[in-house]
Amino acid sequence: MYKDKFLQLANSAATPEQKSMFMGQHFRAVTRQKIESCRLCDLGGQGRCQGFSGKTPAFMSIVTDVPISVYAQDWVCEKLLPIVGYKREDVCFIPMTSCLPGHPCLKEDRRGQCRPNYDWQVSLASSRVFVLMGKGPASLIYGHEPEDLKSIRGSWTEVRNRQGLTDFMFVTDEWSGNQATNLLIEEDFKQLGSVLHYAWAV
Repeated sequence: MYKDKFLQLANSAATPEQKSMFMGQHFRAVTRQKIESCRLCDLGGQGRCQGFSGKTPAFMSIVTDVPISVYAQDWVCEKLLPIVGYKREDVCFIPMTSCLPGHPCLKEDRRGQCRPNYDWQVSLASSRVFVLMGKGPASLIYGHEPEDLKSIRGSWTEVRNRQGLTDFMFVTDEWSGNQATNLLIEEDFKQLGSVLHYAWAV
């Protein structure tokens, strides 16, 4: 297994930098394996569990309710990230629930069961800024799903994480493929620049 290979390389590393690099690879492999073989819910992994994609660690992570398609990721990377000067290799996509859309693992019932998967991914990403796309991810800072995103779209706040560090959370609409919604999301991302500048500064 890759995780064991990276752990062996870390234990035989010649420098602290090499050990850190191999341990990072080890934890990425462990997290992928945990999610791919997840049995936390009654589906027992039948939902084709899928976890993070992109860079870890990353300064910015994009949080979605379920894993978004490669097509949607392409749209985010080609249309949204250039607005704030980022590229695909600069960010990490993290789903709150690990089952792909189309399987009976929707929202509230699965979020609690999938929370360990989400926590592993957040720890691995080590991001300072989280872009919360949609009502489900917005519940991470509001404690519940907002009835309407209109009042909080494009807003941001900072919260304390378990390590005592500050995370900067930005809320926007969920990608839907609808052109009108996509235009709103693009407008939101124009405001994200201030969050990133502030997070870098502190």
